[in-house]
Amino acid sequence: MAQVRVYLPLTVAGLADEMGPATAGGPAFAVTPALRRAAADDDLEYLEYLAFEAAWAACAAGGPAVVISADVGAQAVRLAGGGAEPAAVQLAAPVTWDQVAAIHVEDADGDMAWYDASERASTLLGTVPCNTGDGVTGDGSV
Repeated sequence: MAQVRVYLPLTVAGLADEMGPATAGGPAFAVTPALRRAAADDDLEYLEYLAFEAAWAACAAGGPAVVISADVGAQAVRLAGGGAEPAAVQLAAPVTWDQVAAIHVEDADGDMAWYDASERASTLLGTVPCNTGDGVTGDGSV
């Protein structure tokens, strides 16, 4: 089954939801045909970065931004269509925690700190040192 990497805007409180980080119909972002057309000269890694940035921008104000990177079946992703954001998609199925590849949490400096999905409980408690994307660590998703 083909997999699609999706980026989900979330809140720190949303990390506590045992059902998963996203429900069907929730906002999500991915590399879409519209995004490929808008950035036709760019490679897949940069397109994924643009989708990630769109999710980060969609995070609610008032707390640290959280973006979840998850791999879902292609049949669970629907093109949003008609919107101004070319990376916008809709989820046809909930995203579960076992589909999560990485958790990105905004730190005090406004940068995104990277956590492995297995660190979700520690992320909630703020006790795990983060991978800051300095080129030494990270999952390569963005």
